[in-house]
Amino acid sequence: MQIEKILIIESPVMLYRLMESRPEILDRIFGEDHISLMSFFDSVSMYLNGCKCDIEKNYDDMMARYSSIQIDSISGHIRSIMECDRVDFK
Repeated sequence: MQIEKILIIESPVMLYRLMESRPEILDRIFGEDHISLMSFFDSVSMYLNGCKCDIEKNYDDMMARYSSIQIDSISGHIRSIMECDRVDFK
C-alpha cells in the first residue's frame, strides 16, 4: 500500500500564502503563465492589504484572476517544490 501526499489548496489566499512562502514557485514559471500568476498575486495582495472600502471590488478581481490562472501549468511546479504526489485546487 502506497501513501499519497496530497496538497489541497482551498482558496486564492491559500495559494497566495504558499507562493509567498516559497518564491521558487514563481521562479520556475515563464511566459504567459508567469504574467497571469503575477497578476493573480497582485490582486490577492490588494484584497488583503488594500483599502477596506474597495474590498468587494478587490475580492471580485482576485476571484476572476484565480479562475483564469492555468492550474495545470503551475501544479507541476508546486508538486515538485512541495514534494507531494498531487495538488488539488478547490
